[in-house]
Amino acid sequence: MKRVKSAGKERLKKRTRSAPKKTNARPSKKVKAASSALSKLSKKKLLKGKIDGTGKNYAFFVPDDGTGDLFIAGSCLHGAIDGDVVRVFVVSKKSGAGEGEVAEILERPNICFVGTVRGDEVQPDLRGLPPVVKIADSSADYFSGEKVYAKFTNTGAAAECYIIEKLGLEGNTDAEVLSVIRSYKIEERFSPEVQSEADKIRDKAPEEKNRGREDFTNDKVITIDGAHSKDFDDAICVKRMPGGGYRLYVHIADVSEYVVQDSAIDKTALRRGTSVYFADRVIPMLPEKLCDDLCSLVEGKDRLVLSCIIDYSAQGEVTARRMASGIIRSAARTTYDEIYAYMQGDENMRRRFAPLSDMLDAACDLYKILQKKRLDNGSVEFDFIETEIDVDEKGEVTDVRAAVRNDAHKLIEEFMLAANSAVAAMFSEKKVPFVYRVHATPPPDKIQSLIDLLKSLGIELSEDPKPAEIAAKPKHTPDSNRSLVNMATRRGMSKAASNTTNDGHYGLNFTDYCHFTSPIRRYPDLAAHRIIKQYMLDASVVKQKFSLWVQDVARLSSESERRAEEAERKVDDVLVAKFMRKKIGEVYPAEITGVTEWGIFAQIPSGVEGCIRIEKLDGGVYTYDEKTYSLTCGSRRYRLGDSVVIKVDEVEGDRINFSLCSDAEKQDS
Repeated sequence: MKRVKSAGKERLKKRTRSAPKKTNARPSKKVKAASSALSKLSKKKLLKGKIDGTGKNYAFFVPDDGTGDLFIAGSCLHGAIDGDVVRVFVVSKKSGAGEGEVAEILERPNICFVGTVRGDEVQPDLRGLPPVVKIADSSADYFSGEKVYAKFTNTGAAAECYIIEKLGLEGNTDAEVLSVIRSYKIEERFSPEVQSEADKIRDKAPEEKNRGREDFTNDKVITIDGAHSKDFDDAICVKRMPGGGYRLYVHIADVSEYVVQDSAIDKTALRRGTSVYFADRVIPMLPEKLCDDLCSLVEGKDRLVLSCIIDYSAQGEVTARRMASGIIRSAARTTYDEIYAYMQGDENMRRRFAPLSDMLDAACDLYKILQKKRLDNGSVEFDFIETEIDVDEKGEVTDVRAAVRNDAHKLIEEFMLAANSAVAAMFSEKKVPFVYRVHATPPPDKIQSLIDLLKSLGIELSEDPKPAEIAAKPKHTPDSNRSLVNMATRRGMSKAASNTTNDGHYGLNFTDYCHFTSPIRRYPDLAAHRIIKQYMLDASVVKQKFSLWVQDVARLSSESERRAEEAERKVDDVLVAKFMRKKIGEVYPAEITGVTEWGIFAQIPSGVEGCIRIEKLDGGVYTYDEKTYSLTCGSRRYRLGDSVVIKVDEVEGDRINFSLCSDAEKQDS
């Protein structure tokens, strides 16, 4: 256990580390320049790695070899900034910690940055950069309060920059979102070459009808999407089979028919990796002509598809599966709310979809069978709140609420899971190069933390738990601890990624899994389509053609996915904070979603999360127990999953600060 004083100190990163107050070792003469440094310092004493900045007058160095991080004083950074790849001279090293001095800057990813103009300087948004950067061009047209995209001319104590682009006024929603887009280096526009290629693409469905594609145009195929969706890349059909079984058709837009490998469109799509979804805009992976037209399975139009067709027994066992290049004509563009109303017996929806009732009823029955079978097999499910953010035409955030996920969402999700798993299984058996979606077993330390937590609650977990055992624990935990166990289990999970080896999906408890169902918005899906079609055309060339390519796809797609997720999360934080500025002083019930040595996080019913710093908690010295996710002071205890009542105190940038309510404040609310 750690003792934490009430004036808690925020960790700069998840790893435990702090700036040393002093060191007994004396640094060598300060490095004047990289070239002279390398000539004076022994290469044996140099480590290569990355600068992890903090926004203060020091940083940390994270070495490539995995040894302990080094503290770098501001005077020893020699112009290095957050993200720089550097060589560092080790000044002192003690018990896995120590100090270093930058000898050479090898790479600078953050040469361009986003910030806010203050007088004749720019204050960078990103922590770890110089706190202010002087604008080198005195004739530039700018004024205080503008958000700008700038480029360093030099760094260090006399850092200077010039302005590349003005993004808008600080606080303006469009300017704040653009700032995130530029910070994460997300491509917003397509090049003239890409647009020219897209303009030349024509609809291939009419000519493909007589080229061996299976004709599904007479089937009762439908799309189910959100009410405001524009691109429809998946469609379904379910038929009852003799003997009580089912046949599931998952039809996916045949994007690879239009996006030729190594074309300008394809290279851009690989670089982007994914579409990026913000509350007020979407930055697509592919040009609009493909997303919203030729590759969108719109109602009443013939469209090319790559289909996964799976036969099931009445008990949900797979009895056959195959792939097909086909043509469909969607019978109806439906929404989640409409299909959910149909599932609930709504008379208006029952009348409206009467011509499709046989198919819809079969789909509902199969969905329930597959969901039960998957959960019984130990697929791990989590209950967590996702937020929906409404932004009006003026850029004002008008509402933040918990997203509603009904049985229609779950039906489509279940069928997409089935198709993704079936495709992965088929191509794993064929032993050809492929891109899989892999979710690794949780790391041993996370498993041990969960074992320790459950043990403290009187719940036993085996030393090497399988997904089914972990999935069962929240369901069989008393109500008072269920939320705690659910959150702790979720925090212990690894992150899924694209990979060229079929290592399975731990959370779903699937031996085989890939991404196949969204080629309009994810490159791994497009890659899977390309490989599948080539295999169907000529299996003999697949290994030669794709063995090296899939490695690049997996690596680049995983990087793009992380970048997009971080950017989406950052924009959500900015917009939610903007909305919560109007709610300062309001009181809400909340649930504790995070506990650290310097405070707790709590989430209100809308999904908005805020921080309650330890100095705002009543009492004196709190004890942080990382094994039980709790802070304790005498009889007071705050634990992951506990219910509390909070008041919105203040909003600082994109951070929301709460305080716990007194009994009087609770009564007033």
